[in-house]
Amino acid sequence: MNLETVLRGKKHKYLLRWLIGITLFLVVMHLTVNFWVTVMRNSALLEIGDFTFDFGWWFHLDREKKFGSIFNTLLILMVVTLMVLAGMRAWPRKGMALGWVMMAFVLTYMAIDEFFSIHEYAGKFAGINEPMGTQVVPDWVQVMAVVVFILMVPMGLFWRNLPTWLRIRTAIAAGVYLSGTIGGEVISSTYVMYNGFDSYGYNCCSAIEEGVEMLGMILCIDAMLLHFARLHAERSENQAPPIEPAGSTAKAIDTNA
Repeated sequence: MNLETVLRGKKHKYLLRWLIGITLFLVVMHLTVNFWVTVMRNSALLEIGDFTFDFGWWFHLDREKKFGSIFNTLLILMVVTLMVLAGMRAWPRKGMALGWVMMAFVLTYMAIDEFFSIHEYAGKFAGINEPMGTQVVPDWVQVMAVVVFILMVPMGLFWRNLPTWLRIRTAIAAGVYLSGTIGGEVISSTYVMYNGFDSYGYNCCSAIEEGVEMLGMILCIDAMLLHFARLHAERSENQAPPIEPAGSTAKAIDTNA
């Protein structure tokens, strides 16, 4: 049994199961509802008296302010909270504390962007205004790729000071998340170029893109929780009273006698 398995307590494992379960539920609902609407040509509108609920609208992962974007935003905010707490724990080392706060600040913007889809206007700000599906790499991806590259410099200085195991886990989490945000958008845009938006294939691309993003955040949450578990274990080990060698007590009694 490795150290990570030992450090993951029941609540940690329980939380991960719930987060992964919700992610799978949202992806399956997105695929199922869009298959029902796009392929079967049926309505996903539920009407009970004056109450109406559009499954196709609320469970579409590619729309902001709906179940998918709300859950993804909450995942990012969980990471933000954990990073702020990590900065507070690292405060005697001001450089590390500042690094955690910088990471939390970037992720806070990402949470706001996930909910309001601000990134879709990035191309307009940069003077690029091409609709999705007219080029392989969407305009906002071109802009945000540059922003990510610029942020890698200061973030890299902080990241290299992290423990090796945490560097590896956060790098994997970031790679998974970026493969969804940037790589997924490139795949979706390429698909739209040849097939258009109104197809089940595009909905499958959206499911992969958003699902991978959520997985990246869950991996980051797991890494941060393991970080706190390791800090707690190290603190407990340092505060534990020294263990006296066997027979030392008896020898002390004989000496005093």
